[in-house]
Amino acid sequence: MTINQQFRVYSIYAKYVNIDPASLKTLMDASTNLFISDVRERDEYCSGHIPGAIRLSWNSGQFAAQYDSILPDSGNIVLACRTGNRSLEALNHLWNMQFWAGHDEMVLYNLTGGMQGTGGWSYAVDICRSVSPGINLLLMDP
Repeated sequence: MTINQQFRVYSIYAKYVNIDPASLKTLMDASTNLFISDVRERDEYCSGHIPGAIRLSWNSGQFAAQYDSILPDSGNIVLACRTGNRSLEALNHLWNMQFWAGHDEMVLYNLTGGMQGTGGWSYAVDICRSVSPGINLLLMDP
């Protein structure tokens, strides 16, 4: 059984798969073909995000305006936010825009509980540290 088969919902009505933080950690450890997008605002993202996550703000409209040029055409996509609500809205947007069409092997995931639910993770969380106005560094916070 592949890692996708472990987490995939086998229903033609499923828009996405909810994934908890522990299962996401397992998926991250097992999959090299995983794209993670954080749909929170900049200050939330810089307070801590999943390593490698690309920020596309939902509330500002950035996600809706740029998803088709930034999200990959293959592999699996995880959307994350603070609690799981904005990422769910973004997933519903992808569904309504028929992003899934022609991507039969792609699995879309919603991180349930969002970044609030990752509190006990043993994974490092990236944070942004401003070194001067307009310049940010990503540093690992173990």
